[in-house]
Amino acid sequence: MSKIWEPLTERIGIYRTEQYPINEDSLRLVSFLHVQKKDRVLDFGTGNGILSILSEAEHGGFYTGIDIDPDAIGLAKESAGRNGQDIAFIPLSVSDAPSYFGHGTFDRIIANPPYFTTGALGARSLARHTDEALLYDWCAAAFLLLNNGGTFSLCYPAEKLTVLTRALDQNRLMPKRMELILTGQKVRLILVEAKKLGKDGLALTVSGYGHS
Repeated sequence: MSKIWEPLTERIGIYRTEQYPINEDSLRLVSFLHVQKKDRVLDFGTGNGILSILSEAEHGGFYTGIDIDPDAIGLAKESAGRNGQDIAFIPLSVSDAPSYFGHGTFDRIIANPPYFTTGALGARSLARHTDEALLYDWCAAAFLLLNNGGTFSLCYPAEKLTVLTRALDQNRLMPKRMELILTGQKVRLILVEAKKLGKDGLALTVSGYGHS
C-alpha cells in the first residue's frame, strides 16, 4: 500500500493512500465537534485515523479508533506514532464494539460512515450492505456504547437526511445540533450531533456559501 505523509497542522500529519485519502467531510466534522479534554471518544470506521488524530490535536480527549480493515488500522497507528499521539486503534467491527468495550463506556462517538452501496473497493466494501441497514447498525451500537447524555456526531449526504434522522430516532438518539454545508445554493452535507436519550430542541446552522 503506497502511502504519502500529509501535514494537517504545524504539529501533526497523517498518512494517506488511494484507498484512504484525506476527506474534506472529515475535516468539516472535526471543526463541528464539541469534545472536552476529559471525554472518552470512540471513532467508528476510523480508516486512516483522520478524525481521531485531528480531533485529539484540536480538542483533546482520550481516543479509540476501530475499523474492520487491518491495513487501515496499521496506517492509523503509524500516523499517530509519528505524531507522538497516544491513540488506540483496534481492528474491530462496529457491531462487535458493544460487547468488546461494554455498554456506556464512551462520552462521544464520532463517524464519517460509508453511505454508498455500489462500486466499493477493498476491505471496506465488507461493511456496506444497504445504506439504511448499515447506518441503523451504527446508531444501534452508538446507543449501547454511549453513557446517558453522551453524543454521536457524524456527517452524512444531505439527500439522505431522512435516512439519517430515521435511524437516529429509532435508536433513541436525539439530534441536538445540525449544520448544513452548502456548495453554491445546494445543501451538500449534513453534520449532526445526536444525544442519547436527549429531549427535543435543535440548534441549526448553515455554512459554506459560495460558488458551485
